[in-house]
Amino acid sequence: MTLRSLLVVVSIFFSPIVFSQNIADCIDAVAVCETTSINYEVIGIGDVNDLPVNESGCLGDGGAGTGIESNSIWFRFKAARNGQLGFNIIPDNPTDDWDFAVYGPDVSCNDLGNPVGWSGPGNCGISNYNSGNPNDGGQTGAGDPPSFQSAAWYTPFLEVNEGEEYLLLINSFQGGNDSFTLEWTGRLIDDGLENPLDCSIVVGDLGPDQEVCEGEVITLDGTSPSTTATGYQWFLDTGTGFSEITGEINPIYTINNDISGIYKVEVTDADGSTDDDEVEINFYSQPTIIPLTNTIYEVFDTDGTEDGFTSFDLRDLFDNILLDGQDSAIYGVQYYQSQADADANVNPIPNPDNYTNIPDNPDLTDDIYARVVTIVAPNTCNPATTSFKLLVNINEPPVLSSNFRGAYCPLSEIIIAENFTITDPDDTGLDFFTIQISSGYSNPEDLLILTGTHPNITSTWNATEGKLTLEPTAPAAQILYSDLQLAVREVAFTSTDVNISGERFFSFTIGDANYLPSTDHFYIFKENNLVTWSDAKILAEASTYYGLQGYLVTILSEEESIISAEQITGTGWIGASDKDNEGEWKWMSGPESGTIFWNGTAGGTAPPGMYENWNTGEPNEFQSGEDYAHITADGIGIDGSWNDLPDDTSGQPVDFQAKGYIVEYGGTPGDPVLNISTSTSIYIPEITGTTNDRTCTGGSVSLSATVSEGEIYWYDALVGGNLVFTGDTFSTPLLTTSTTYYVAASPEGCATTGRIAVEAIVDTTPVLIPSPLDINRCDENRVGFVDFDLIADQTPEILNSLDPILNPDLTDFEVLYFDNLAAAEANTTAAIIANPYRVNTSDNPTIYGRIHNINNTTCYTIVEFKLKVTDTPTPTQPSVYKLCDDTASGSDIDQKSLFLLNTKDAEILTGVTNPGDYFISYHTDLTDAQTSSTSNAIDKNADYEVTISQRIYVRIENIDNVACNTVSDDSPGSTFTSFELIVDPLPIITDTVELKQCDDDTDGFSLFNLNEAATDISTNFANETFVFYPSLVDAENDTNAFTAAEVLVFRNRTVTTDIVWARAISSENCYRISEVTIIVSTTGLPSTFQRNFSVCDDFLDIDGNDTANNDDNDGISAFDFSSVTAEVRALFPVSQQLTITYYRNQADALAELNAIADPSNYRNIGYPVTQQIYIRVDSDLDNDCLGFGPYITLTVEPVTAQEVLGLELCDDLDDGDGFNGIVQTFNLESQTATILGTQDPSDFTVTYHNSPADALSGNAPIATPAMYENIIPNLETIFVRVENNLSGCFTAQTSFDLIVNPLPVANFVEDLEVCDDNTDGSAQNGFSQSFDLELQTAGILGTQDPAQFTVTYHASLADAQAGALPLGSPFSNSVPFSQIIYARVYNSLTGCANGISNFNAIVNPEPTTENASNLSYCDDDLDGDDTNGFVQNIDLDSQITEILGPLQDPDDFNVTFHETQTDATDGTDALSSPYTNTTANQQTIFVRVENKDTQCVNDDFTFDVIVNPLPEFTVTSPQIVCLSGPDLTIFVENPAAVYDYVWTDPSGNDIIGSQITISSGGLYTVTATTTNGTGCTRTREILVNESSVATITDADVTIVDDSDNNSITIDPTNLGIGDYQYALIDEDGVLTSFQDLPFFENLQGGFYTIVVQDKNGCRPNARLLVSVIEFPKFFTPNNDGINDTWAIKGANSTFFPSAQINIFNRFGKIVAQIDIDTQGWDGTYGGKILASDDYWFSIMLVDRNGALRERKGNFSLLRR
Repeated sequence: MTLRSLLVVVSIFFSPIVFSQNIADCIDAVAVCETTSINYEVIGIGDVNDLPVNESGCLGDGGAGTGIESNSIWFRFKAARNGQLGFNIIPDNPTDDWDFAVYGPDVSCNDLGNPVGWSGPGNCGISNYNSGNPNDGGQTGAGDPPSFQSAAWYTPFLEVNEGEEYLLLINSFQGGNDSFTLEWTGRLIDDGLENPLDCSIVVGDLGPDQEVCEGEVITLDGTSPSTTATGYQWFLDTGTGFSEITGEINPIYTINNDISGIYKVEVTDADGSTDDDEVEINFYSQPTIIPLTNTIYEVFDTDGTEDGFTSFDLRDLFDNILLDGQDSAIYGVQYYQSQADADANVNPIPNPDNYTNIPDNPDLTDDIYARVVTIVAPNTCNPATTSFKLLVNINEPPVLSSNFRGAYCPLSEIIIAENFTITDPDDTGLDFFTIQISSGYSNPEDLLILTGTHPNITSTWNATEGKLTLEPTAPAAQILYSDLQLAVREVAFTSTDVNISGERFFSFTIGDANYLPSTDHFYIFKENNLVTWSDAKILAEASTYYGLQGYLVTILSEEESIISAEQITGTGWIGASDKDNEGEWKWMSGPESGTIFWNGTAGGTAPPGMYENWNTGEPNEFQSGEDYAHITADGIGIDGSWNDLPDDTSGQPVDFQAKGYIVEYGGTPGDPVLNISTSTSIYIPEITGTTNDRTCTGGSVSLSATVSEGEIYWYDALVGGNLVFTGDTFSTPLLTTSTTYYVAASPEGCATTGRIAVEAIVDTTPVLIPSPLDINRCDENRVGFVDFDLIADQTPEILNSLDPILNPDLTDFEVLYFDNLAAAEANTTAAIIANPYRVNTSDNPTIYGRIHNINNTTCYTIVEFKLKVTDTPTPTQPSVYKLCDDTASGSDIDQKSLFLLNTKDAEILTGVTNPGDYFISYHTDLTDAQTSSTSNAIDKNADYEVTISQRIYVRIENIDNVACNTVSDDSPGSTFTSFELIVDPLPIITDTVELKQCDDDTDGFSLFNLNEAATDISTNFANETFVFYPSLVDAENDTNAFTAAEVLVFRNRTVTTDIVWARAISSENCYRISEVTIIVSTTGLPSTFQRNFSVCDDFLDIDGNDTANNDDNDGISAFDFSSVTAEVRALFPVSQQLTITYYRNQADALAELNAIADPSNYRNIGYPVTQQIYIRVDSDLDNDCLGFGPYITLTVEPVTAQEVLGLELCDDLDDGDGFNGIVQTFNLESQTATILGTQDPSDFTVTYHNSPADALSGNAPIATPAMYENIIPNLETIFVRVENNLSGCFTAQTSFDLIVNPLPVANFVEDLEVCDDNTDGSAQNGFSQSFDLELQTAGILGTQDPAQFTVTYHASLADAQAGALPLGSPFSNSVPFSQIIYARVYNSLTGCANGISNFNAIVNPEPTTENASNLSYCDDDLDGDDTNGFVQNIDLDSQITEILGPLQDPDDFNVTFHETQTDATDGTDALSSPYTNTTANQQTIFVRVENKDTQCVNDDFTFDVIVNPLPEFTVTSPQIVCLSGPDLTIFVENPAAVYDYVWTDPSGNDIIGSQITISSGGLYTVTATTTNGTGCTRTREILVNESSVATITDADVTIVDDSDNNSITIDPTNLGIGDYQYALIDEDGVLTSFQDLPFFENLQGGFYTIVVQDKNGCRPNARLLVSVIEFPKFFTPNNDGINDTWAIKGANSTFFPSAQINIFNRFGKIVAQIDIDTQGWDGTYGGKILASDDYWFSIMLVDRNGALRERKGNFSLLRR
């Protein structure tokens, strides 16, 4: 058969098949068992992605874009024979592009593997990349291509084996609903043998699954092309598995019963094998549509434009209504703008979920047409249509009103809008309502809560915005205005801040904007990620809010910043820019457009009155073009602050990308006047000041107080008490004692507002009982005044005189003293007299004492008294009063005498001023003297006889004040004692005596020592004094007495004899007179009697002792002239008794004084060289002088030797040793002339000796004195002997030294080393200009005195020895690194020099340093402050290795660190490591590197110690988390910069971010790390305490009712972990104040709601409705609305599901049976009014727990 005939056959038997998309699945592959050509059409994409992308190869969709199986069909075939098989794919449209792939042999759809011929990704193997060239017919396939077809589109034939199965995928690359013909080729076709394809059990194809409408008839054909098929059976699966369809065994099955399911035909082959095919048939009912009840759908313009246009989500609004329960997976709704379009299913509305109305009807409605169709099946079901209208009304906004301002009691709740109203002409409700704390908000302490019962409204609190949102409880409902008004009136403010202060403003608004009452503007954050500032400005200005024009927000105050930037959800652009002029920031939007508010970058200035809120370091123009202001992201610096960003932030870090913008509404000219918001406020009144007042006893005071706002309440107790006054100033009643009053600010009775004490101080007035007396004081010191210490002496006396009853506490008073009554009355402090107060004796001042209360000086009294001063005598100590024994008693030897005592008055009063003011009395007894002047006083004006002695006591007293007296005081230390009256005896004498003297020259006159007569006058002469007078009268009158000098050399006045008179005076000055006769006698020694004595001067001191003062040239020596005595005695008769005495001079001899004691050993002291000795010869019988004169001459022969200087020579090398101290050239004779002085050399011989003994003896004189070699090194003494050649006298006491001066020592010293100093530009070249040669001087000299020895330095040895060319200092070396220096030492005293020392001058190089990095640390708190820029652990030593570098060994160097360059240079004050910096934040450290060997230093290097600040931020701790929700967000506050944060929860888990939200308590830490590269961290802790909303049940409550004291007790044990307070709400909705005590008493019967509130702010409050039973005692049914019926209070069927209440009259008849839920009994029976009387009741109540309660009693019916 030809191809054409084949095609004809196909066209006859196979009309084009249209397959649904599931044929594109491998599992549903079409079985091919005949080689006839078949035409196919491909539609859709399979349900299963059989070819993943990585296996899709080149198969693709040029239009659909899915990449694989765009529009495809699968075939399967099985080889019946071995051989070659191919195929052609012939498109119906030559331009179509077909691709294919063959899989096999024997693969499954679950594991296809790679296509046959596959060589890698992108290669389909057997595939076609057809160009769609119509010249090629668009044909492709496997095998040999037709002659007109390009071989590129064909793959080789398949080589198949019998039984192999293959899968063939054919895919439409262009993705259209295209068709093609599949034609088989190859040798297995061309050989004409049996069918190469195995058709056994190949079932007929039932076709694709079908979706059809009910009523359609479906025919399924399962006829197998196989000729071996023997039977058919049909099955149906409706969801529970396949069941056999009874009787259906034909190949064709017709469905006409609308049963949906999977239909299967099973074909049985002749060999018993089976094959099957399935198809799913789903029947759908005809779609229906439900017309809208209200064909006009009206809405208000809610998009803020008020233009009559708004967006509708038609699907959300109407789909469910129109479908009316039809499955939306099967049926869909389409919307059109005309009925014709709906009927024709054309031009549907493209985006029905965002449709904007078109008000094209005259009534401004918009017609909408809806069509419901099946969406899962071919559109064969009949559509259903309907229509309705859309109408957009311009909504009139409601009007809100409230004018509340109230005082808030801390920790309480306060209703904030009790008179709130809302009116609206065209609406009855709204979707939501917001109340916001618009000013003064404190998060998280402040809270708004909805109190009361509002079943139709729920509330949500946003802590960030401080906003309470009210929403309807039911979904898709609105809050009715009536409900809203009641709810808002029960919105309460509360705060957990016990120290809350200031005020709070609340805004009430119908929209979601924040409202600020002070500006009357609205603020909304518009989220728009990455929006530019320019676009944000346009968008903001294109928006309206209830007709108010929008613009980017302009923030002009702090409260506007808070409401628009902090209390708002999101951060975004604001309307500020400096794009017009860099650095000139101005508002660019709204009414303030063009207003400049900031000049400059960070640190700039704001014009006067302008507000700004830049973040720290902002604006900074960080990048060029940062010209636009943006609210800083949360956690980046200061919350709500601003930073500058570029217009496009898409390239910025995420925290600096725009998230949206903030729109402000209000203030634009032409804006409508709206009342869509209102505001109220509260204030927290505070007593801002109080003033105490004081008064005196019996007075009244005015107490005052000030309050921040509101009234002031005055109480007489701190708690409770009585309210005594309301107002600012309270005048007290008359008071006698101090009283404390208490003030409190409104509201009255606030339990948490402490009352403040105000003191009404009553100060007692002093009351004196006795008045003080005048004060009289004695001037004890006799200075003319007395200092009165009134405070010490008078004040205690006055205070002790106060009335002890009226003035019990003396410490309340003080006494001030004045000398002026007016000053005392006025309490003039400047006039207070000094204390002590000085009063002169001439004054008697009046003193005024002011006694007043020290607490209130106006409470006082005045006393007066006088001060008087009387002199106290200051006597002179009287001397002893002595008298000699007289003859008054008749004898002068009885020791009696008469005394006149008044003669002592003047002596005692000596020096006393006004002696007439005093009287003196004398007493023999001290007690008498102390008693008075008249007690046994001696008559001082009469003679008073005393024998031997009497002690007298004296009393001196002031005649004006005898108390001012002085009495003799014999106690130790006294200056005024008693005195004695003494009678002294007269001396016992010889009345007449003689005194004889030798005449010294035979003229009858001589000199007498009259004192020699004393021994003759009195035997007691040693204890008496003698005075000589020329006459008896003079002796008696003590006149013309001889002087002491005259007495010693008295020369007789008449020849040979004379008379003088002597007074012998006792030690007590008593005397008697004796007559003395003077007699002159002639000497008995001849004038020729002369004796001479001569001796050599001795070498002793003057006194003849061998001492250090020995002198043989003083002319003093020892003499023995005792031999003269015998010679003198020989001149007198042998029998005559004589006394021979010798005297040094004539005066001594005449006066017989100082006689020479030992003439055999006498030294001529005082008379050097020569002396005359006087001889005196006296008779032993009568003391007559027998001889007198200078008869002996003494002479001392002197020899002198002058002192000479020593001889000095320098040591020399003459003996080969320059340091042995021996010299051979001393000339001793050069000293001779000097030694002799003026003595004649011819009379004396001078010799020199080596020892003092030789000099003394004259032995061994030095033989060659002119050329002497010293025998003792260095220093030798030469002793000199000078001898008188005539007398033989000599002196050997002189010596002199031979001094050999040593050569100076020139010590060898260490080399002089210096460090290269870089003066010549190099510190390494070995040359230095700073050698200080003088540094060697001390070492060279050693211990030699530098004042005596000088050192010079020379460049050569020759120069040093010659002392030539000395080097200067500082010295510059001429030889690099090392040069020899020669030193010369010169002794300036001896002139000796030494020039043999030398040393090296060495130049050492300076150490080198490497550049070391700075040390960076983070601030710490080791010093208690981690913000001061100081740290204590700076490891300076860590820098050493880096500073020295790799070439210098740290062991060879000392590296030290210093705070100043001076310290580093000097090497002083080295810093220790670890080190604490002394300059905050950054400090330069100066480094000193010293070579340990050379001590060379490099001090040029520095580095910085940098102390980086720790992150600065705060956290709030402790905080409360409510376990009952919401979660708590804890966050970082007030960060000073951008930081990275890591939080650690109590379990040790780390969370990154500036805040975390938590749901449990514990200790949380947050560690901030700087992002500037320093890595500094700071960790802070937040203690989060847990609390929770209480859980209360009936089990927690105990009720005592039907009693005299009904009460409710709450057991807090099981309520929860919170800190709770309690309140009750009664049936009238009255809420009691919250209290800490869980107990309420004295309750009336009724229903109460127990409110348990967590003090920590966890909400909502827990509530429990309870019943308190009370049986009324009476009722009055008079229709006045009060007690009109009798019913049990607190009982209803909720609490008591079963109840029986019977009422009886007094006769026991039931008059009423009432239901527990009714209002009660009205006092009637059978419609008749019963009279006033007593009635009884019998009640049985069964509560909801089954407990029975019975009660009987009576009550009264009263008709009035």
